Amino acid sequence: RALHCVIMAPGGKRKAPEPDEPPPVWLRKNAGAPPRSPIPAPKKPSVAKVRGPKEDSGHGCEPPEVMDLDARVVPILMARASKSRPASPAPSSDIAKPVVLKAGGAKALKQLRAVAKSPVAKMPVLKSRPPSPTSIDVDESCELWTEDVAGASNSSRSPDDGGEKEHEDLYAILGELGETKAVRPDGSLDEDVVHGFMTRFMRPGVARKQRDWIEVWSAMAIPADQQSLVLRLMLQVGLQSELAESVADIVVELVKAHRLKNKCLEEAMVTLFECGSDQAGCLSRTLLLLFPKSPTSEWGWSRVGWSWHMWWTLAEKILDTLDNTAAFEVLSSMLREMENLSGAFLPHQQIWDGTRLLKIRTALCKYGGLQEDALASSLDVCLS
Repeated sequence: RALHCVIMAPGGKRKAPEPDEPPPVWLRKNAGAPPRSPIPAPKKPSVAKVRGPKEDSGHGCEPPEVMDLDARVVPILMARASKSRPASPAPSSDIAKPVVLKAGGAKALKQLRAVAKSPVAKMPVLKSRPPSPTSIDVDESCELWTEDVAGASNSSRSPDDGGEKEHEDLYAILGELGETKAVRPDGSLDEDVVHGFMTRFMRPGVARKQRDWIEVWSAMAIPADQQSLVLRLMLQVGLQSELAESVADIVVELVKAHRLKNKCLEEAMVTLFECGSDQAGCLSRTLLLLFPKSPTSEWGWSRVGWSWHMWWTLAEKILDTLDNTAAFEVLSSMLREMENLSGAFLPHQQIWDGTRLLKIRTALCKYGGLQEDALASSLDVCLS
């Protein structure tokens, strides 16, 4: 297109073109038309505008085509991304399906939150097992495995684990005792039945605790006038059994539980140990456990009305039935054990005063056939 230059005269007036150069068509066409107002700019400054291919100056032309920048740029970027993105693999059946939230309102939303908060379970790790020897067949390996499990369970079991079976044996015997009465209908005592049951009760492991004998004594339902005879039979069986060292503790437990009276204890021991000796330390142990508890000692029998004089009366009656040598040995061993339990000499203990110590020295001289001056050299217990 040829450009037409407008030449201005020096005085500022417009110089007419040369006659051999006619003006352009658009200038001649719009020379007599009134001036048009400019097209207002769009009122969306936040959106970038791009003009189409039919762009013009706006003088008598159609309005330009306006397009949003996202409408042209976004499809181009998506097309480029689709070309550079690798093809996604086909979904596997092993992958867990996502939780689909169905129309359920707040309940469905709560379930979705619970699923999101639940911990992810870890896959168990299988450890490799050592190869088993091929020389052992299936049956033999099963037998070996059974023996190993049984041995491990027996080795890990404590001695108290067998208590359930021991108590089952105890209660089974008590059930038989309820059917086979130790007392006949006429009130007499069946000594064979009592002896048989006492033999079974005195086996190791039947009665684990001393208090189990309280149930045994109550199950026998022995009348008060027959208690001394039953106690004598129990002492005879017990002192010849494997529980000989525990017989004194069993007897004292029955006395403390008010199942056995002191008079019955005295009669049974006087009859059994008459002109004999203390077997398995039963008498010295019984008198020691029945010794009244003093305010300064942590051992002894604490009972209302039980005093030192009552204890010495019982001890003196039992000791008088024994052989003198046996009686001296029982009394001296009991006093020696009292010193060991108290941790102090007898004269330094509150329960022993001068009068009580004098009675003990007199009894020792009588049983040992000694003079009081020679007693100190024959006894390793301080009594003065």
